[in-house]
Amino acid sequence: MLYTLLSYVGFFLLLPVLFWHHKLKNGIAQRFGFKRTFLPFLKQQEQHKDRPVIWFHGASAGDLLALKPTVGAVKQLATETWPVLSTLTNSGHAMAQKIFSQEYCFYAPYDLLHTTQRVLQYLSPRILVLEYTELWPHLIIQAHQRNVKIVLHNGRLSSGNLNAYRLLFRLTGPLLSYFSLLLMKDEEEADRALRLGADPKRVIVSGNTKFDNIKIPKQQHSTRFLPLLQRLGWAPTDPIWILGSTHTQEEWPLYQGFLRLKKRWPQLRLIVAPRYVERAPMLAEQMSGCLFSLPQPGRSVLLLDVIGELADLYTLATLVFVGGSLCARGGQNILEPAICGKPVIFGPHIDNILDLVKVLLGRGGIQAAHAAQVISVTESLLERKDMIDKLGDMARAAVLSKQGASAHNARLIVDLLA
Repeated sequence: MLYTLLSYVGFFLLLPVLFWHHKLKNGIAQRFGFKRTFLPFLKQQEQHKDRPVIWFHGASAGDLLALKPTVGAVKQLATETWPVLSTLTNSGHAMAQKIFSQEYCFYAPYDLLHTTQRVLQYLSPRILVLEYTELWPHLIIQAHQRNVKIVLHNGRLSSGNLNAYRLLFRLTGPLLSYFSLLLMKDEEEADRALRLGADPKRVIVSGNTKFDNIKIPKQQHSTRFLPLLQRLGWAPTDPIWILGSTHTQEEWPLYQGFLRLKKRWPQLRLIVAPRYVERAPMLAEQMSGCLFSLPQPGRSVLLLDVIGELADLYTLATLVFVGGSLCARGGQNILEPAICGKPVIFGPHIDNILDLVKVLLGRGGIQAAHAAQVISVTESLLERKDMIDKLGDMARAAVLSKQGASAHNARLIVDLLA
């Protein structure tokens, strides 16, 4: 009762943020659980009355990508099931509609008593799968009271938030005890779940399904990107340094390092893929480069100004630096270059990718303390082609060795239907 009261008070205090924040302002009627917004689902339900609904929930686009291989595996194992997907952010909703075009996708309800009750009544799920740390008390408690099996998928419980979790559980009761399965990413996460009161029989270390989402590009640069290289006047044998998903604080010092390295290796090329592609034209002007969409001969610097090409572009690389790690952004995706067989360099700020770093560090992944060290490591590796190949092979093998979590998780989820 105390948590319910506090949740309503907190909700009304946060109304301006919830209604006008650019990531959260869409789908407000559906977030309140108004029935008319669920009419498309209810109409479909009339045709699929015998299909058990499995509700998958991920907060953002990245969470839904991590759920994608498991949802696919569940559909293969149990064709009679009906997966539906919810998310919190506008980008997550757009991603859900794109990658789950055949499933019903909706905005998750605000975690208020009556909104969660209404949505659970409409959906009548048999299983609720929550990604990462989506511990929404009203949703979990209401689902448990309806005998819905609850699963934590790719479970992550931050060590820095243990006291906050304990305080939350004092207000709501032991939320982790309501879960039928807690599929944790690694032993450390499992240990934290146990320390917070989870049933040891329900805690399973199943790995991270992010690794199953990474695919080796089917077409190598020698075929798909050959016209691009020709228009730039780059030879297929030219060494290429790719800076992926970079932020403002990282690009200029690394570009200065590239200019210094180019004095020693005149054929060295640079591809910069800013995290926000709208910045590419400005960077192209500052770096005397050209845009991916408008390649120009004689330019040694290429700026990626389109979305969706970076993963394949990594096949061009000799070496890769992944951004968001020299500044306090927590790091970006280091798996995509690794699966392409490329050594991956990243900085010290890796809070968002700690689990991925654990896999790659010392196995084709190299951590640098600052930009100068990134440049120094790059210079050392350019001197040793054999070491570049060795580290790239290690990186690919490390990623491949961690695949298979989604098939395992799907089997455990489907077994709950019995």
